[in-house]
Amino acid sequence: MTRCAQCGSENEKASQFCFHCGSLLSAAGTCPRCSTAMAVVIKRSGLGLALIILGIILTPVVGIGIPIFIVGYVMRFSGKGRACYRCPRCNYSSV
Repeated sequence: MTRCAQCGSENEKASQFCFHCGSLLSAAGTCPRCSTAMAVVIKRSGLGLALIILGIILTPVVGIGIPIFIVGYVMRFSGKGRACYRCPRCNYSSV
């Protein structure tokens, strides 16, 4: 049994169509903890998110928040990110 990474419904085969949410299931690997098919997740920069939040907070207070917000936005969303495997059942992550 595998679980759909988007909706969490159980399916009998690893590569089949999920009838609950309509996504195509494909097993990229199995979890070493619970043997469930793992999903590929893109991780973004945490520093970029921190700069975005700091920029939003500092804009009305000091006025220098706009450049900090722009730098954080570029760091967070300009790159492709880092791909890793994540288990939808037990939240085990490969990175």
